[in-house]
Amino acid sequence: MFRRQVAWHGDVEVFDIVGHPNVRRGYGWHYADDNGEFYDVVILGVIPINSPLGAVQACIAKQARLNLSS
Repeated sequence: MFRRQVAWHGDVEVFDIVGHPNVRRGYGWHYADDNGEFYDVVILGVIPINSPLGAVQACIAKQARLNLSS
């Protein structure tokens, strides 16, 4: 939910990252924007991101900041 609306609905893949000194987990998904263009997203599980929900929320917040600055 973002601003009381469903911002995104889908599956988030959770995967382990081996060999990185600071990151142990990653989160990934794909989505289509309002124009029908598809995007793949991968978020590293770094503090404060420690769950699939946190990864999606961080991505939505970043996109909102980018849209406000455009």
